[in-house]
Amino acid sequence: TINEKDYISEDEDDSDDIITDDEDDIEDAKAIFNNLKSNESTKLKLIDFINWEDLQELLDSNALTPDDLASAIQEVVGKDDDNAELTFDEFYKLLSTIETYIKSDDEVTDESNEEKSEIDSEESDLTDVTDNEDEDEEEISEIFNDLAKGKEFISLKALKKWDDLKELIETGLIKRKTIDEFLDSLNIT
Repeated sequence: TINEKDYISEDEDDSDDIITDDEDDIEDAKAIFNNLKSNESTKLKLIDFINWEDLQELLDSNALTPDDLASAIQEVVGKDDDNAELTFDEFYKLLSTIETYIKSDDEVTDESNEEKSEIDSEESDLTDVTDNEDEDEEEISEIFNDLAKGKEFISLKALKKWDDLKELIETGLIKRKTIDEFLDSLNIT
């Protein structure tokens, strides 16, 4: 449960005037939690939390990075599972944890300036990029030919056995379920 600090008002003789620290924050969090979760559930799906508009705004503004969000989820929930569900206590703790990762406007501005410098530098190297495009096309053609084995197409079986794809799954950069769902959506055989 959430630990609340109780403070007694200036008039210590009147026990009815107890003020609870963060009481407004908790009430606001409960309203948000209830708004985000489905009506028939007592828990909030993690995916609904991740898709929450306010959270997306933090990510879009770079005040919160995807890596920091993932770290906060890992810290509170202990797993990064799209099917995970949060109790209110976990939701509140996750909000508090995310708060520690949120960057100030100055930090975001500094990072934006650094990124702009990096972009300017990358644009000056545009010539190198066009040279690399030819190399990329050659590499892609080579990979295609290896997987197609002389055919004009790549079979689903060959694609699933592709070493580079297997490596992405083994290292945890992508889930097998995500790959399978994507391939199923392509309707290839």
